[in-house]
Amino acid sequence: MSSFQETGAGVSLPAVGKARGPAAEKKKKFWIPRRRIKARIRLADENVIDGELYASVERAGGEPGRLVDRLNNASEKFIPVAVAGRHILLNKSSITLVEVESGRYEVEDLDMPEAREIRVSITFSDSRGVSGAFFTCLPEAHRRALDFLNLGRCRFLALYCNGRAVLVNVDRIQHATELMEPTETP
Repeated sequence: MSSFQETGAGVSLPAVGKARGPAAEKKKKFWIPRRRIKARIRLADENVIDGELYASVERAGGEPGRLVDRLNNASEKFIPVAVAGRHILLNKSSITLVEVESGRYEVEDLDMPEAREIRVSITFSDSRGVSGAFFTCLPEAHRRALDFLNLGRCRFLALYCNGRAVLVNVDRIQHATELMEPTETP
């Protein structure tokens, strides 16, 4: 039984057999292998979901796929989340932030020698906040938090916070303060 059939609320759905033939081979050609990433997801309504999200196994350059890239993919409005043996389809606009333990690889430009670290404290409309750093390789004249956030080049910003990645929905930020001293995560 597929994971989507398991989520049918009391509705009995027919089992779907494996597809065979030329159509199945064509679909398999475009299938992207995914890996599961344990995450804590905080939603705009203040609910929290502990589950697993999916990211590509590998990026074009052979590097591990990043969850932040999947969240920033504008062609997907919903993202599947594995929770207690089931899958739910979560609207990405309802996500405030996603915490990923040991998610150093999620933070863009973290290991680039020319990247500038920008430390910020972010507050959301529910008055909760998070502090951390993001890294940018923007030209020197445009390396402020204001410049980066106003570019609109990403929907989710990957912050590095005490050894973990916190993926922040930029649309949910009420205000951000650029910090000059070391950050601590609340």
